[in-house]
Amino acid sequence: MVFEFPSTQAEFETAFKDELSCMEYVISVRWPGGPRCSACQNDKLWRLKDGKILECSACGLQTRPLAGTIFQDTHLPMMVWLRTMWHVMSQKLGANATGLARTLDMSYPTAWNILHKLRRTMVRGDRELLGPAVEVDESFFGGHEEGAPGRVAKDKALVAVAVELAPDLRTMGRCRLETIPDASGASLIPFIQRVAVPGVTVVTDGWSGYLPLKAAGFTHLVKVQNKPDAMLKHAHLVFSLVKRWLLGTLQGGVSHDHLDSYLDEYVFRFNRRRSGSRGKLFRRLMEQAVVTPPITREELRAHMKSQP
Repeated sequence: MVFEFPSTQAEFETAFKDELSCMEYVISVRWPGGPRCSACQNDKLWRLKDGKILECSACGLQTRPLAGTIFQDTHLPMMVWLRTMWHVMSQKLGANATGLARTLDMSYPTAWNILHKLRRTMVRGDRELLGPAVEVDESFFGGHEEGAPGRVAKDKALVAVAVELAPDLRTMGRCRLETIPDASGASLIPFIQRVAVPGVTVVTDGWSGYLPLKAAGFTHLVKVQNKPDAMLKHAHLVFSLVKRWLLGTLQGGVSHDHLDSYLDEYVFRFNRRRSGSRGKLFRRLMEQAVVTPPITREELRAHMKSQP
């Protein structure tokens, strides 16, 4: 594969015309310098079974390029995976299983499974923490009932957001979104510790759940203004955008069990919002797919249900 990513639908169709060409792309992304035999370091490996097995021409050791990736043990052709990834990255409002099943002529369960596996790849385990400042807030997702005073609402999911800010606290960078059990300090402080560089400035409202920030080693800046809509504008903007995105993608129909998965997809898209090419997004998704460990459908469902 001589190119980094396709730029158009026509280039995609030309580049990925069969299983071997799809596997060659996977191999080139997983091993940018070319695959080598892990036993003898020979760089001449035969392609067997449309590239799904690499056999060393010197010692005969076989390597499976999909092993250890999100694609491991898949029963689907790699062409289906790549078409799905291209389709997902082509949708400004995100992709849903119903639309994917109709577009690529697959069953709804298959579409659901592949989409949620891809969403799992959108969170890198080694992603950089946010800084030098972050703006943090929480908001309820789901339903139409009014929340009770004190940040409590029945049958709604509470989502925390952290938005990266420049030192001037005006320029917005990346974000993180995550469901949390409640708005207590016991839930908010660990969230901030997971996503922000230790010791950075954390901008919040005057909610008591943020009071332990100083004890946790952060610089705490409280913004309290007469007009609620005027404070924490970056966090409020992200919440507004992600709620609109969920409404457009799924008509608002997201269960609590699945919400974190969709938030992961939105964060992936938001943090790459300045990318001018869907081909680049396709490439980034593939890069993360080949380093994401495999997960079964059962493990995927269990992972969703274990989310706070």
